[in-house]
Amino acid sequence: PQFGMGNQLLALKSAVAMARTLDRWLVVPHYQSNNGRGKYVPYGALFDLEVFQTHVPKSITMDDFLELGLRPRRLFDMALPLQTVHQHFDYFTDLQVFGEGAHALNASISTVDDNGVEHHIKLTDEDLLRKYGAMDDQVLAFSTTYKMFSHFIDRMLQKEVSDSWSVSVIPARRVREAANAAVERLRAPTSAEGTAEDGKFACGHVRRTDFTELCNVSDSAWLGSL
Repeated sequence: PQFGMGNQLLALKSAVAMARTLDRWLVVPHYQSNNGRGKYVPYGALFDLEVFQTHVPKSITMDDFLELGLRPRRLFDMALPLQTVHQHFDYFTDLQVFGEGAHALNASISTVDDNGVEHHIKLTDEDLLRKYGAMDDQVLAFSTTYKMFSHFIDRMLQKEVSDSWSVSVIPARRVREAANAAVERLRAPTSAEGTAEDGKFACGHVRRTDFTELCNVSDSAWLGSL
């Protein structure tokens, strides 16, 4: 996981497409808070894991995967800019995804033009099958799937994955309850003498999980308690 929540979900979406194309099980990574620099949060703590696995049945969380004792023998490096690469490797190291042994780092899946600018190679479903479909690795590990998958050539497969993705990611029950509690608080009367109409609001948008540090809310304690 790297960058903010939106980018981490985009990476997960690419991973879903890749796993479906290769007909492999998907290992669902943790969400990393604080814009990819904080603690690792299990997917099910933020999103409804049961719903996700209903639409992506061949999936397993990283914690459950590690309990199986399976380990990848190499890591495919997507070679994102250097300031973010260490985050990808830290995740594998922190969770001991490779066990106690060292892992082999595969050649970078990117190209560098004549001006020294690095470009990601965005893969289609046909590219994935050609490059990884015949590999005998029991586990395929990628440093990131962000911006890795481009599009489907197989339109039927594209529709299948798109339809399942659109309904597979919803907030976990605890998150929904917290959001409802926040809405009720925002709709509450502004004073003891006020009416319910006084508490109308246009929009309440919580974009980041570290929003309490960014928003100047005078009564933010109740937000943190949710």
